Amino acid sequence: MRSPRPHSHSNARTSSVLSTRRDVLRALGGVAGVVTSGCIGRLERSVTGGKQRSVAELDPEYTEASFGSYVDQMRERYDDHGVWGTEKGPTGTERLSLVGAWSDNWTLRKPRTPSDNGRQIRIPIDYAAVLYRVSGSDDQQSQSQTHHLWMWAGADPKQSKKGYGGTTVVELSVAVALEGTGTLTAHIPKTSVGPEDAPVQVQLSGSDTLGPAAPLHIPAGRIQPAPDGTNVGPNGTFDLDWTGAHGSPVSVAGVCELQRPPDREFELTLSCEASGSQGTL
Repeated sequence: MRSPRPHSHSNARTSSVLSTRRDVLRALGGVAGVVTSGCIGRLERSVTGGKQRSVAELDPEYTEASFGSYVDQMRERYDDHGVWGTEKGPTGTERLSLVGAWSDNWTLRKPRTPSDNGRQIRIPIDYAAVLYRVSGSDDQQSQSQTHHLWMWAGADPKQSKKGYGGTTVVELSVAVALEGTGTLTAHIPKTSVGPEDAPVQVQLSGSDTLGPAAPLHIPAGRIQPAPDGTNVGPNGTFDLDWTGAHGSPVSVAGVCELQRPPDREFELTLSCEASGSQGTL
């Protein structure tokens, strides 16, 4: 699913790192995500899947205005689990300029079989990324330009529509991999956070705190960087996971700092994966 691009040896390493934990989940049929939530039961059906896309800094899908329309759509669909969490927009962007944004969607599904009594796992999923440039980081004396990348994914198991009742999201992740075009220097969240910490203010910290920042609602489960898929440094990766057991909309969001030489442009791989189940929890 995260196959390397032929010209990029660094991306081959990245693909291997990001897929390790996913292979374990597939082998377990998604059960790992449920066990971590503390809700152990008989899972009748489960499925794991994902999608990825490559994006280039010079080829944004959205302008600032058009991305605002997308944010409104996601807020209508996910409510407090939209792109900017419980808010309509980010804070701390006074010294940031939006370079571009990208989004994608897919459906985690497992078709019905004769033994399923008419039930089907079907979970619509959206994910997006927004890239900002930090003002003042691109002057002539600077050896690098600093950017902040916001990542988000939302899943809606459609508990009460068209016979999809009993469907539970057990894992949702969003990830970014740099393809030889820069360095990942920081990321938030850094540690595991859960409902007792919510709302979590997702914002890079430091002496000169900048956004984008937004509060993240966590109704269940835990959000944490995947240790086998998060690497700070050149050609870095940031893989942010939610694991739990939840039958209503849920989201995951994080932000990371990226740096690159002034004469280069970012090329990134965005990934989103999820697991869902039906059964007795």
